[in-house]
Amino acid sequence: MERRLAAILITDMVGYSRMMASNEADVFARQQKLRLEVIDPKIAEYGGRIIKSTGDGVLVMFHSVVDALRCAVMLQLEITEREAFQPLQERLVYRIGVNLGDIILEDGDIYGDGVNVAARLVQVAEPGGICIAETVVSQVKGRVSSGFEFQGEQRLKNLPDPVRLYHVKMVPEKPADRQMPLKIGDFTFNPKSGVITDANGEIVHIRSQSQKVLAVLAETPDKLVTKDKLISEVWNGIATTDDSLVQCITDIRRTIGRGSIETFPKKGYRLRIGNATSAPAPAIAPNKKRYVWPAIVFLFLMSGASIYLLWPSDPSEDSQTLDIIGGPSDIKLAVLPFTNLSGDPELRYFSNGLSEDLTTDLSKVPDLTVISYASSVELNETEQAFSRIAESLGVRYLVRGTVRHHGDRVRINVSLIDTGAGSNLWAERYDRDTRNPFDVQEEIARNVAETLSLTLGSKATEQRRVEPDAFYMLLRGLEKMRTYSPSGNAEARKYFEQALEFDPDYARAYANIAISYGRETEFRYSEGISIAEIQKGLEAAITAIRLNPNLPDAYFALGILNLALNDYDKALAAARHSIKLDKNYSDGYALLAEAGVYGGDLSEALAAIRNAKLLHPKHPATYDWVEGHILFQLERYEEAKPLLEGVVEQTPDFLRAWLLLAATNGQLLDLEEASFAYMRAQGLLPEIGSGKAEEFAWYVSEERRANLRNGLEAANQELRKVK
Repeated sequence: MERRLAAILITDMVGYSRMMASNEADVFARQQKLRLEVIDPKIAEYGGRIIKSTGDGVLVMFHSVVDALRCAVMLQLEITEREAFQPLQERLVYRIGVNLGDIILEDGDIYGDGVNVAARLVQVAEPGGICIAETVVSQVKGRVSSGFEFQGEQRLKNLPDPVRLYHVKMVPEKPADRQMPLKIGDFTFNPKSGVITDANGEIVHIRSQSQKVLAVLAETPDKLVTKDKLISEVWNGIATTDDSLVQCITDIRRTIGRGSIETFPKKGYRLRIGNATSAPAPAIAPNKKRYVWPAIVFLFLMSGASIYLLWPSDPSEDSQTLDIIGGPSDIKLAVLPFTNLSGDPELRYFSNGLSEDLTTDLSKVPDLTVISYASSVELNETEQAFSRIAESLGVRYLVRGTVRHHGDRVRINVSLIDTGAGSNLWAERYDRDTRNPFDVQEEIARNVAETLSLTLGSKATEQRRVEPDAFYMLLRGLEKMRTYSPSGNAEARKYFEQALEFDPDYARAYANIAISYGRETEFRYSEGISIAEIQKGLEAAITAIRLNPNLPDAYFALGILNLALNDYDKALAAARHSIKLDKNYSDGYALLAEAGVYGGDLSEALAAIRNAKLLHPKHPATYDWVEGHILFQLERYEEAKPLLEGVVEQTPDFLRAWLLLAATNGQLLDLEEASFAYMRAQGLLPEIGSGKAEEFAWYVSEERRANLRNGLEAANQELRKVK
């Protein structure tokens, strides 16, 4: 028998007996799917151990009460999102109780006051809510995103003393707050706490120095970590020898398996995750160049025939350069995110999705400039006047709206505001069935266009032919994709794949799947590219174009993937075609600019990125990086420098921005700043050094390669002097 302090999480399904009595088979199947796809993976993600499950709930133990509460919050939010479009009486709703207290472990089960209090907490939790004791609040306050509301001191059944109870005001955890435990063979390592547990969930003890070495290796699993980095971070300047490091590596291998760590003689070590007894072939090639080996080229050539069949028949259409980049029209408009009045924050994806799709529809209107929805999505109309919002976006007209759900009905209020005149030009209310959201979009777009005395584009909208459930899954995915993070990208792709389960011919779902794979290459600028990701991305993009040749997103995805393949001609053609389909497509212009700096016309590239910025005033830092890159290759170094400095300030882990800043300062002979930027780049990718600069110059032009190489060599020479 063992006693310890632990965090306990218990879930309980609301109305379980009633629902099972009415439709046992359906409820059981849905509940099992929820366990498989949401509950169990989320518990594992936050390091929890399921002790036992009942028909309607689970008992879970955590080593960290912070992880337990974060897990509870994300469980409730994701379950609510999954069930939002089930009829109200048929939704699966859970209560959760979380407690921190003493427990007894015996024969794989747990007992004690910590468990008893948690069991009572879950009974008084609100449906869809989380109830916690004051002991939890005192431990997690300031360490989680959520807030707490005191519910008073209550006596709970069979407990001798009253308990001070709190309701959790749930706020989604930020991706940066999550630290997922790593699976290493039969063991699990929590990088945050340093705790190693075996297959039975028991803690495995290891020397503290060895634990620190494992933590550094776990920061970049399946990648080489140099001996110098390990010694520097673990011993922190204290004089030591390689023998101390070797002893720690031996200790780790003895504890979690010989195959857990791979040695690279005279270089360093690599932590293998997954099955530590075998050495699976890495999905990412060790060569850090962005060039892709013959297998990828062969794959692309095999799919090339399909792509060319889908391309415009007149080659001159996509061989034009500056002609397609016209200035914005005089009539400029932005769609603000529609306000969700439904009381359920998880329905925000519907109102945001409606706003984003309305932006896309209005972009098809001739003689109308529509600002990218990504620029307006974070604006809150209650925080500033409409005139200020319009001024910040560079527009005169704003479309705003509210969305309120009533069971299977949705009420949408929309108005068109002329901020110059300070008046409403038009307002309308729509009551619709949530199963048919598409007619509302088209009707609103047409009314706005008519009010502005314009003609709505005559092309039929693809959405009218889409299964509503597929559309809702797409909206959920777009909401996740807007986080611009690797984790959000992966979650978004799952929703797009679910959309295809409802509608296998949904072109927008395929296009966004392709974009998600294209983004995988963008998120890993410092690494090689996975063959599987490129292949899946190309297949999805080609399928999207076959299903809908007029979908800009599909060509944008094709362009990103071609850029990853260093096929700049096809990337440029895809970017130009996406812009022809949507003249307000800011990402299409940005892609045209990025492909242009590697293998196109620099004047066209500069015009394209500046047009992208006009269409997307709240653009991401990558837009500034592209413009800085173009100015660098135009030898306008003084103009490039402040842009690149802003980029590294916003995105300090952006390797290519540091390299370009180093080269810019090198060309300006600001050698101290050049060496500093080059040193920061080395910190992100230790393998770069003398003679390696050409590996980061992916240009068709030898002149552009030489320009970057010369700047980097000046920075590197100065850095060697300092050292």
